[in-house]
Amino acid sequence: YLRRKGIDLSLCIAECVLETFQYFVQYFHDWAFVYVGIHGYSFREAGENVTKLFQERGLLIITTENVVGKVLFMITLNVSLMSGMVGLVMASLNKNWFSNMDATEGPVVAFFIGLIAGFTVAQMVASVIGSAANTIIVCYLEAPRQLAIYHPEHSEKLNEAWKQTCTPAVQNLHKIELFPI
Repeated sequence: YLRRKGIDLSLCIAECVLETFQYFVQYFHDWAFVYVGIHGYSFREAGENVTKLFQERGLLIITTENVVGKVLFMITLNVSLMSGMVGLVMASLNKNWFSNMDATEGPVVAFFIGLIAGFTVAQMVASVIGSAANTIIVCYLEAPRQLAIYHPEHSEKLNEAWKQTCTPAVQNLHKIELFPI
């Protein structure tokens, strides 16, 4: 009997932890940050509202896919590696920079200095670009008609790009006028 109660208590605790985790994942994400910036809501309220927007549009998968973030991370890694290589080349051209280290340590240190500097700068730039891309997506989902009215050429380009890059399920949503203009 006691063993059964212990299992029930463990399951109850696990369920509570998972529900709490689900709450945080559902409402505390980059998209909520965009809503805070646009509308000035509290972070929790912004998370609820933007999640509701994506649910209404049938595009909740976008919040978890984060394609823009993945692309920007790959760019950041490439910039970091190239910066590390620049550090390596600079150390080999200027032997006296690391003269107090042995022949193998100096280039390694130069590579990592370049790598870290490149990653830092690239990550700062990528975070701005990522936030801008997320803001454009949220504004597009929230008010596609306004974009079509005030910027018809941008609206058409965005609609076309959206249809070309989305999964077949999302493309089918376009056929039933997800964003009627």
